[in-house]
Amino acid sequence: MRDIIRSVGDNFRNLLRQLRQPSPRFNSTVGVRLSLLDYKYVDGKMTIPVMSGKTTNLSATGLAMVVPDITLNEKSLIAKGTQLTIVLDLPTGITRLKASPIHHRRVSRFKKNSEYILGVQITEMEEDARERYLKYITRIERGEKTAPSVQVKIKQ
Repeated sequence: MRDIIRSVGDNFRNLLRQLRQPSPRFNSTVGVRLSLLDYKYVDGKMTIPVMSGKTTNLSATGLAMVVPDITLNEKSLIAKGTQLTIVLDLPTGITRLKASPIHHRRVSRFKKNSEYILGVQITEMEEDARERYLKYITRIERGEKTAPSVQVKIKQ
């Protein structure tokens, strides 16, 4: 009886360990644009503030990116409940997704205008966008040659 209980306990712990294990991350630098979908009207025209950056790594469930700031148009990108709209310039095609911020950190504590690493969890993506995204990750995982990385200059 003890062996059965021990076996069930071991299996349960293994299952929990697998559920907590994050998706594998793959280093990749592609251009990224993000917004809060905070519409403004300027001279009668609707404008959406957008921030440009670049990814540092991608996974099936999230991504990390370098951005110039953690605020956009005086609104926090990291506040609880924030939903970001992200556009990735992947070699497999433009890919749109929605994501929630998970963590952030300043790249350098010693520079006044230092960039930030922003990690997000993907919350929503259309099926065709998910297909392009996962296709790109699979190509990286296999070590296949991808199109040259997009070099994005981050404006301060």
